Amino acid sequence: MLQNKALMELIKTDHTGSTLTMPVAEADTFLTAVLDQSVLKNNCRIVRMLTTDKYVESLAYGTGRFFQNASTFSTSNTKEVFAGNQIHLITKKIRACVGIRDEDVEDLKASGRNWQDAVMKLIYAKAANEIEEIAWIADNHNLGTFEEADPRSMFDGWRFIITHSGEGETYENSAYGSAILLDASLTSPDSTDFEIAGGISEQYESVEGVCCRWEHKYAKIRKSMPSKYWSVGKKNMRFWNQDKITMDYQDAIVARQTPAGDAALMGGDVDKYGGISIVNAPRMAVTLNYAGKLDAGYYTDVMLTDSQNLIMGVQRALTIEKTRDALNERDLYYFSMRLCFAVDNVNAVVLARNLTTA
Repeated sequence: MLQNKALMELIKTDHTGSTLTMPVAEADTFLTAVLDQSVLKNNCRIVRMLTTDKYVESLAYGTGRFFQNASTFSTSNTKEVFAGNQIHLITKKIRACVGIRDEDVEDLKASGRNWQDAVMKLIYAKAANEIEEIAWIADNHNLGTFEEADPRSMFDGWRFIITHSGEGETYENSAYGSAILLDASLTSPDSTDFEIAGGISEQYESVEGVCCRWEHKYAKIRKSMPSKYWSVGKKNMRFWNQDKITMDYQDAIVARQTPAGDAALMGGDVDKYGGISIVNAPRMAVTLNYAGKLDAGYYTDVMLTDSQNLIMGVQRALTIEKTRDALNERDLYYFSMRLCFAVDNVNAVVLARNLTTA
């Protein structure tokens, strides 16, 4: 395993072309270090790629019944082939540069800290945060109106894929079916998706006139997942949402004044609903408008899916280059990575949109 000190020693300007193309083993170590800083590591499927493209095959029989009434059965009822869901992963390159000032290195050395470790951990954390955001909110169809230089304009992230998987849309899946989309704003024609509009946990008056019942939207999201996916994938199911959603849910539990509420009040983590783990994803947006545009409103999402259903392709060919900026007394580290994103089975996704946070 390549350590941070050894990695930085490898990054020298005396390499051919002053660039280090990392060997596969070292590239894997670097990628693992980046992913360790993110929520992606244990909650999505990372596909390591040696080239810019790779096919990921998922198979299903598509629509229609398998068994037929024996008295009317004929060869026309035969299912001969699988309905294929072949996903073509094609990576695109993104680049970054980190400047490390001489004064910072001197201060780290004087404090007795391992300066190589400190520098590389800074890089890992910064890279992980940006990759998380790209994975979720990127779109290559100008929905977010991201500028050309913005990597979020280069890819279609998981949210765009999921919300554009309906019949006739870009990511329609004929093998399985579309994603299940719920609207927490209760805007027509989805005005009955939940009991009450708003956040993850809301109080409402029941039809019997009983006051102050709680609606935890996790419940409807869970019930909306097709039953066929529970039998094989329950242990891998995850709720994904921004941290504020989890905090709102925790506040609602505290307000109930039950033993569970007392535990939450005393700082106990609320990290599950109905036995399903909640993934706190800080980079999930809380400023979406109704159409899903970033920084144009106050909505956010909650998603339920299998942890292996979300795919991130990462090409192992990484390049790192170090140059000296003597004028500004710093070293510049240039990085390039190749990434792509996909959803294996959009039908195994329930996405509740247009939630608000307190």
